[in-house]
Amino acid sequence: MPMQHIEILKKGGFVARRHIQDRENGEWPAWVTFEKEGEASRRIRHGIGTFRSEEELLSNCVAFAHRMIDEGKTGFRA
Repeated sequence: MPMQHIEILKKGGFVARRHIQDRENGEWPAWVTFEKEGEASRRIRHGIGTFRSEEELLSNCVAFAHRMIDEGKTGFRA
């Protein structure tokens, strides 16, 4: 499977996308980017881990995106 870039959340003027690469040795390399209207994307690495399924990976990325937006840790100034 090629690199996937999938929108996972829209919240507070932000769009979060998850990016995953091919599964390798039972691990899914994944990270989340945040976009804000009129500004460039910011990439925040979401730790590489071992997930049982792609659904588990997605739920972890969504939870991460919610937390980063709520805590103001998207890489954008307030």
